[in-house]
Amino acid sequence: MNKRYILSADIGGTHSRFGLFEFQDNDDLIIRDKIWLNTKEVNSFEELILQLKDTAFEALDICDITVIAVAGPVINNLFSSPPNIKWDIDLRTVVSKGILKNSYLINDFVAQAYSILTPAVRDVTKLCGPNPKDTTIISIIGAGTGLGKAMLIQKNSHIFALPSEGGHSYFACINRKEYEFLEFCRKKTGLLQITEDIVVSGRGIELIHYFLTNEYLSSEEITKNFKKYDKTLAWIARFYGRVCRDFVLNTLCFGGFYISGGLAARNPEIIYHPCFIEEFFASEKMSHILKQIPIYHIKNQDIGLWGAAFYGMQKLPIISKTV
Repeated sequence: MNKRYILSADIGGTHSRFGLFEFQDNDDLIIRDKIWLNTKEVNSFEELILQLKDTAFEALDICDITVIAVAGPVINNLFSSPPNIKWDIDLRTVVSKGILKNSYLINDFVAQAYSILTPAVRDVTKLCGPNPKDTTIISIIGAGTGLGKAMLIQKNSHIFALPSEGGHSYFACINRKEYEFLEFCRKKTGLLQITEDIVVSGRGIELIHYFLTNEYLSSEEITKNFKKYDKTLAWIARFYGRVCRDFVLNTLCFGGFYISGGLAARNPEIIYHPCFIEEFFASEKMSHILKQIPIYHIKNQDIGLWGAAFYGMQKLPIISKTV
């Protein structure tokens, strides 16, 4: 059997990850190499790929297919204007110049959803809940620079990952103090619509801490000292639990609810905090349903690469018949 190679990428607002994957028929994906670049240091997607070419990363030369996952809505597997990145991605430009070949563009959380079917989640940790009895619907959420969501639907032999821009939904406040925080966010950001990805993200931690203490610090400074800033930790934990609860109620994911993203991977105390669990189950009518949902924590920050590679693996038979 011939080995096939997939170049996968996960383009986020802060980091751009690239991976070289290998597989043979009926075998698991194997990651051979990976590299992280800084998204904010380049002025275009083409510049990012050319920067990748200048490294010792060999994937561009040997890959059979390229799958790019990006944090934003995707049109026709070709174009995206990511909300947290200063440049657009248009695969037609880089393909026409011969920089990439056999390329697909997908949403980053579509990739993360597909990763649940790969070895990338073998070390997943269960937070709570029973073992899944029905894996038809699985949901995944993850906070980092922004907030992403997606669903994985498995029916018979068919598997679909459904994208979402639900992170741009309005953030729900429930008491006077939180409404004061909402107005504070509007004043500090200049935005009228305070969405979930503004609050449950690295930027959100900065805003929460600023509101509570009148002290502006970077999210890195705050998270390194969560023991000192316990009230900030409690607020972000409660808000994350609320967003997770609402997404679970939207999707009824009895197959499992997965929490990914750099925020929880680097700061697991957020989702293990009592305020997270308390808020997750805080539903006057649906707490009994929420208790039937298994909740998992994915610590692997490269799952977007694995999911993009899985997507490419499904597309390769089509390409092999047409080239």
